[in-house]
Amino acid sequence: SRRSGIGVGGQDIKGGVATLGIFRVEREGRFQGVGIAGYSQIKGRQDGWTIGVVNYARDLGGVQIGLINIARSNPKATQVLPLFNKNFRR
Repeated sequence: SRRSGIGVGGQDIKGGVATLGIFRVEREGRFQGVGIAGYSQIKGRQDGWTIGVVNYARDLGGVQIGLINIARSNPKATQVLPLFNKNFRR
């Protein structure tokens, strides 16, 4: 479990993350777990949940809950959604 006031990040993260600021996983990285942040930026693969104001995932395999949820791997109509997003490719 990682906690921070400003930001948390890394290449491959497993478990829980909580920050008031930015939660970032680098390109080609992977996140598995639950992340709570003002802004989640998963440049790699997300398997798990992110909860925040804005959530971004390049490859979403989990769930996003927030005001704005962006999943670049989803079909165009479901890439940017309010409140909730998930893997719509299945």
